[in-house]
Amino acid sequence: MVTRRSSRTRERTRATIRTMRPDDLEMVVGLDARVFGKARPAYFERRLASFRAHDSNGHTLGLVAEDDGVVVGFVLGTLTSGEFGFEGVTVLMDSIAVAPNRQHRGIGHQLTRALIAESAALGARDMYTLVNWKAWDMLAFFDAAHFGLAQTVLLHQHIGATAEETS
Repeated sequence: MVTRRSSRTRERTRATIRTMRPDDLEMVVGLDARVFGKARPAYFERRLASFRAHDSNGHTLGLVAEDDGVVVGFVLGTLTSGEFGFEGVTVLMDSIAVAPNRQHRGIGHQLTRALIAESAALGARDMYTLVNWKAWDMLAFFDAAHFGLAQTVLLHQHIGATAEETS
């Protein structure tokens, strides 16, 4: 008997996870733009500038997933120690993306587990991230990765127009 897989179920990929390097910038910017629809080179330039490989005192953590030598995903996190009222060392997952043609193959979960392992080795005991309430695919991903609602509440106040809004 042959069973059909759902169109969303694909073969699992066992990607190689490694530390992000400064020369990954172009690939990371391009991958993020393909996944989220807008290039953010300045954001990633700032993040990679603060990233110091092999420096356990650095606050930025970055990992990439490679498959056949091609970067197919990445994750960035920030280690904090006492910021936002959190006790001890905490990691904030800032960005995660997997190439659209490689999604639903376990790569995002590999990246998440690797970030958790690296953060735990540096003393972190909790991880937080922000997700848009209407980003159902991301909410489902984080649910499957065993994230839950935090005991903190995100508050917001709009304080002015951006340059785009005023032009």
